[in-house]
Amino acid sequence: MKAAGQARCIAVVDAGGDEWTAGGQVSRMIARSISSSAASAGRSVLFVSRKAQPDDVGLTQLGIEVVDLASSNGTGSSRLRSWAGSRSPTDRKVRRALSLPDTSDPLAYLRGRNPDAVLPLLSAPLRPRFSGSVGWIPDFQYRAMPEFFSEAERSVRDQTSAKVATRSRVVLVSSNAMAEQFRAIYPMYSPKLKVLPFPSALAFATLDHDADAVARLYHLPSRFVLVANQFWQHKNHGLVVDAIAEVASAGVVIPVVMTGLPADYRDPANRSVSNVLQQIAKAGLSGQVIVLGQVPYDHLVALMRCAAVILQPSRYEGWNTSVEDAKALGTALLCSDIPVHREQAAEFGAQFFDVESASSLAKVLQSMWTTAQAPSPEVTQAALEATRQRTEIYGVGLLDACDAAAAATT
Repeated sequence: MKAAGQARCIAVVDAGGDEWTAGGQVSRMIARSISSSAASAGRSVLFVSRKAQPDDVGLTQLGIEVVDLASSNGTGSSRLRSWAGSRSPTDRKVRRALSLPDTSDPLAYLRGRNPDAVLPLLSAPLRPRFSGSVGWIPDFQYRAMPEFFSEAERSVRDQTSAKVATRSRVVLVSSNAMAEQFRAIYPMYSPKLKVLPFPSALAFATLDHDADAVARLYHLPSRFVLVANQFWQHKNHGLVVDAIAEVASAGVVIPVVMTGLPADYRDPANRSVSNVLQQIAKAGLSGQVIVLGQVPYDHLVALMRCAAVILQPSRYEGWNTSVEDAKALGTALLCSDIPVHREQAAEFGAQFFDVESASSLAKVLQSMWTTAQAPSPEVTQAALEATRQRTEIYGVGLLDACDAAAAATT
């Protein structure tokens, strides 16, 4: 039984992976938010990384202990070897095939550290088990859009979400829209629920990169619209191409830049990516819709600073990192009209379009394009300051969640 009280040692595990880079960004931002919060005095923060990132230096500068499990020289790697090696090869293969984060390695390492709270857990295995477990369910996309998932993956994701709901002491979701879905699926676990919308990791960034130089590196036009998404099917890239073609037919040229990993693990043949590329060619937009694929993170931030509009056309989100980044930079936002986007961006002046209508997107985008410009340094500075204030609120919420989890009995 864990005594009630403040969580003094908090462990943050890396939720990201090669297929889901946003998970790593959110995890690192959680560690920073906790450590930077004025309410964090007297607490130690440990970040367990699956693979070191350049900005992890910033974590250590905040006094966060960083453990890199991917490095052969990383602290804790030798402790993991025997336990991780005992995992069933089939289990590891299935998790890779489904692109599910393998949380067992970080938790195996943490078993010897005995933290008061551990977050954000995307899965909650029976062992090792921590009384201070804080789960995170990013979304229920597999339920909302089952056509994009195999029956086997839907089953695995259902089991994983159920384990988070039943075994975690606190369950985080990032939006009220997600909270409604959670309560409908797991009404008996609603008391565990805590809604904490995460802000942009740019709150902790130093924007010293020459943004215009990055745009010139890729030979981009002086004004462009940016779509910064993985090329997963539900992200709706095809609708953007159709809308740009419609605008072009009216004699208006709006350049669009698309970044993100050009692959979808649910589509091994990459048919959806091929379809988007062929749409671009067939519409005669090859010089106007520019697909860069996945670019270095600092380049992505620079392109977001240069963009006149950041466009988020997704059919479904739990809470979107690109929208948060646009808010943090003061860049004009255009989002699909889904509940999460309304919740996330309406009060920040975003405009919206019908998620299933290329004509709706074309009309709104053409209207925005007449005046849209990349944000000035002054606008960006003010937006970043507002984001830092939201980050303080987020950090306090995270600490409250950790304290509630640490106080819970096993």
